[in-house]
Amino acid sequence: MPQIPHQALIRFTRERDWVLDVFAGSGTSLIKCKQLNRNSIGIELVPKVAALANKLIEKQNNPSVFAKVIVADSASSGTTKRVKAILAAHKTNKVQLIIMHPPYFNVIRFSENPKDLSNAPSIEAYLRMFEVVTNNFADLLEEGRYLVLVMGDVYLDGEYIPLASETMQIIRKTCLFKLKSTVIKNINGNRGKRGQESLWNYRVLKNGLFIFKHEYIYFFQKIR
Repeated sequence: MPQIPHQALIRFTRERDWVLDVFAGSGTSLIKCKQLNRNSIGIELVPKVAALANKLIEKQNNPSVFAKVIVADSASSGTTKRVKAILAAHKTNKVQLIIMHPPYFNVIRFSENPKDLSNAPSIEAYLRMFEVVTNNFADLLEEGRYLVLVMGDVYLDGEYIPLASETMQIIRKTCLFKLKSTVIKNINGNRGKRGQESLWNYRVLKNGLFIFKHEYIYFFQKIR
């Protein structure tokens, strides 16, 4: 998804601003931040994924900005303290953009860690975990600046679950943000499925489902 952080960065941040990615994964957002001269902090639960992300980030030759993925649980208040400590060490206490691209429930299980959202035992548990993450970091965003949520819907036991809408409402419920815009991204031919179209078609037909060809990108502005 390089185009998503790229567009968010050039539209909503300036050089030297701070960006926080609370589900950093392989570090795509932080790589883009380094390329565009933005400081960035990523949070990743799986150590080997964080290590890979940091290797990829280090390949971007720009020592003038900070960019690092820390191994931590985004649902932990201790992680919030670690992020605040990094910011304080650089003489600031706010970030200017938050990016959230969490697992789409159990569509792909990223680890065996029970704290991983992809291992949530139910949709209800997933949403509670997501709400904790949202509340953990909402106060770190500077007033007037933006939070970007990238999310897709899922099937569960033959039922379509509008997970994107459910998570979007959780952010709105904080009363700290107003929803400014929604973009629907066509993911047909997504790199993660490239060359596997027949397999995905088989899985869909076998289970009586539909093929998802889009995901949602929500843009929120911090209002207080």
